[in-house]
Amino acid sequence: MIRWRLVTDAARFARLLSLDDNPLRREVDRVEAMAARFVILIVAALLPVCVWLGMRIHEDGLATMESQALTHYQVTAVLTHDIQPAVATSSYQQRWGEARWQTRHGIEDSGRVKAPAGARAGDTVTIWLDGDDQLAEPPLTRQQASGRAVFAAVFAYIGVVELGFGVCWLVRRRLDRIRMRSWETQWSRFAS
Repeated sequence: MIRWRLVTDAARFARLLSLDDNPLRREVDRVEAMAARFVILIVAALLPVCVWLGMRIHEDGLATMESQALTHYQVTAVLTHDIQPAVATSSYQQRWGEARWQTRHGIEDSGRVKAPAGARAGDTVTIWLDGDDQLAEPPLTRQQASGRAVFAAVFAYIGVVELGFGVCWLVRRRLDRIRMRSWETQWSRFAS
C-alpha cells in the first residue's frame, strides 16, 4: 500500500514538472512546469547558502561571547529608592529603579537598573557593566549564540521558500490569464 502510494506520488510529481512527455500538454503548461523546475532548483541551491549564513552568524555570536566575557563584569548596586510592588499575579517581576554602584576603577556611578518588584532602598542587586563602565546586558551565552544562528538560518530558508512559492503563484496567475484568453478564443471560433 505504501509502496503504491509512493509510485503514484512520484508519477504525480513528474506530471507536475512536465517530465512525462505528454503530447497533449500545451505550451503554457510547459512554461509553468519549467518555472516550477527553476524555482525548485533555486530553492534547493539556496539551502547550503542559508546553512552557511547560520554558521557565520554562529561564529560571530561566539566571537561576541568571547569579547563580552573579557570586557563585561558584575558589580553590586545599592538601590537608592523603593521599587513599586508587582501588580500582576507573578511572584517575581523586575522593574526599573534608581541605584548607585562603584566601577572596578573605583568610580562612583548611578543609573536605572532592573530590580525585583517590591525591593526597598538599600537592597542590593547584581548588575553588569561593559568595558567602558556603562550598564550592559549579561554576556552572550553559547546557547544564545546557537539559538540566534539557528533562528536566522531557518527563517532565511523559510523566506527563500516563500519567495519561491510567490514566484510560482505569479507565473501561474499570468499563465492562467493566457489559458483563459486562449480558451475564450477557441470557444468563439467554435460558436461561429
